[in-house]
Amino acid sequence: MKIVILPGLDGTGYLLETFAKTLAGSHSVEIVSYPTEKASYADLKTWLWKRLPQQEHVIIAESFSGPLAIELATTNSSAIKGVIFVASFARSPRPVAPWLISFLKTFPNHPKLLANLSKPFVIGRVGTDQFNKQYVAALRSVSLRTLINRLQEVLETDLRSSLPRLSLPCLYLRASGDLLVPASVSADFEMCSAEYRIVKGPHFLLQAEPELTASLVLDFIGDLIRRQNPGSSGITNPSG
Repeated sequence: MKIVILPGLDGTGYLLETFAKTLAGSHSVEIVSYPTEKASYADLKTWLWKRLPQQEHVIIAESFSGPLAIELATTNSSAIKGVIFVASFARSPRPVAPWLISFLKTFPNHPKLLANLSKPFVIGRVGTDQFNKQYVAALRSVSLRTLINRLQEVLETDLRSSLPRLSLPCLYLRASGDLLVPASVSADFEMCSAEYRIVKGPHFLLQAEPELTASLVLDFIGDLIRRQNPGSSGITNPSG
C-alpha cells in the first residue's frame, strides 16, 4: 500500500523525512511538498488532486493538511483507501485576534527567530539539533507571507459538516501535550468514527515520536489490508 504524507503549515515536508524512513521498509512512501506560493486550501486541493497516485494509497495528513485530506477523501476517489490525521483539525483550532495577524504581517522575515519563537508551542523541549536545523531550513524555504496566508486559511476553515461523509477507515493521532490543537477540536473526528489514539508528545508528534507513530500507522494499514484481503499479512512490497 502506498503512503502519501501531506505536510504541516510550512508545506515543505523537510520535517517528515525521519518519520517517512521508518515506514519505507514496508511500504512505498511519498512526502508531498506544496508549491511555496500556494496558500489557500482551494488552490492546494486543485494542485494536489492532480498529483495523487492512481494506485491504492493511504493519506497521512499532518496538522494544516487535515482539511485537505477531508476534502480529498470525500470526493469518491477509489484510490484513497484510508486517512490518518495527526494533530489535525476540521475547524480552526483556536481563535486568533485580528490584531495578531496584522502584527505578524509586520514581523521580520527571519527564519531562525521565527523557529525559536514557535518551537515551545510545536515541539517543546524535545527538539534535537538536527530538528532545529531542519526547522530553520523549512521556514527559510517558504515566505512569511505564505505562512501567514495559510494561517488565515486555518482560522477560516470549518469542515465539521463533511466529517460524517468521510466513510473511509480513519485513524486520528492526538498529541497529549498539543498546545495548538485542543482535545475538543480533536474530538470532532468522532463524527467520522475515526479510530482514536492519544500519544504522549507535542504538536509535532511525527517529529518527536517517529518510531511510535510509525508503528501505529503500520498497524492501522496492516488491519486495513487484512480487511480488504483476508489472509494477507498486511505487509506489501515497498516498490508497490
